[in-house]
Amino acid sequence: MGDWIRERIEESVQESRMLKRCLEEAGVRGVDLWWKDMEDVHRIRENVCEYKKQFESFRLEAIYSRKLQMGGFNVQMKPYGTKGPDLQISSEGQSIDVEVSRFRRDEVAEEELSEGGDIIGATDASTGEILPWPEVSRMMEEGTFDDKVKKGEIYENKRLVCMPEKSYKIDRKIIEDKARQLCDDVDGIVLLYSDDISTDEIEFERLKQEWSAGDIRDPEEIPENLAAVIFSDGSTYDMLVNPCARMPADELERMMGKIMRCLG
Repeated sequence: MGDWIRERIEESVQESRMLKRCLEEAGVRGVDLWWKDMEDVHRIRENVCEYKKQFESFRLEAIYSRKLQMGGFNVQMKPYGTKGPDLQISSEGQSIDVEVSRFRRDEVAEEELSEGGDIIGATDASTGEILPWPEVSRMMEEGTFDDKVKKGEIYENKRLVCMPEKSYKIDRKIIEDKARQLCDDVDGIVLLYSDDISTDEIEFERLKQEWSAGDIRDPEEIPENLAAVIFSDGSTYDMLVNPCARMPADELERMMGKIMRCLG
């Protein structure tokens, strides 16, 4: 492991300790359970790719917990232990579970790209880090980019060309994966963050249309305990409401409006 990677990991360890203090100072409950998970992540720091994946996931849980607590919700992290949803938030006598998830790069989808797909970046194969565009541009100008790809040192990040397929993958992640983490007797939401640079706001807009029109699945197939999905690309937030949610529409609208204001 290179020195600069060790430095980056040590910075992330220090950041996690700072996040723990911020959560405790904000009054978030259940921080100890979250910290236990984070300490387990610290123990696998020699496996750089796995460490980065897990650290970023738990980091998001902390960031969203603090935002919601500071915005007026009472936040409980790991309300049912490590097996259930990540958070439970309550306000004005209403509670809702929150499953925080990252939508990561999809290697299968990368293989399905047409040969004419635009290159929009590159990733270091040894660390999983997305390379800065100036560095990618420099390699292209020097003629070393293709050689590094062939040697397996880096791999290309291309723009997905099949929008319906990508929105299906988001739908599948929400319905078949993350919604299962929600408890049947409590309404919940999935807070989905994308760190895949090929997934953007317009694809979530397409998913909203497909859910409403039933193009991917019948609205009745969406679990009724899944009240809504919030999608973030890191700078903007969008919301998809389950047309068959069992929470009364006025309560759901009020709750989701407050959540969206907290997140920014």
